[in-house]
Amino acid sequence: TANEMRGRLAQIRRDGYCLIKRLPGSTLTSVAAPILDARERVVAGLSVVSRSEHTDPRSLVPAVRSAAKAISRGVAAEGARAKR
Repeated sequence: TANEMRGRLAQIRRDGYCLIKRLPGSTLTSVAAPILDARERVVAGLSVVSRSEHTDPRSLVPAVRSAAKAISRGVAAEGARAKR
């Protein structure tokens, strides 16, 4: 439902990442984090997909969040330069 989706998106925003332990019909898992602009708006996403039998997806969360934050800083800085 729409309410469930809004709740899930709110949880992702609070956590700073999304973890899908098994994609439907496959053995793949995904960890994703938002890329934010200087106004904290989501402008893109960063995702890592791996086979569930090879990787515990929770172990990827810190690296994915860190990379997304670094990219977000670059996006924000580029936006500031573009406004000059």
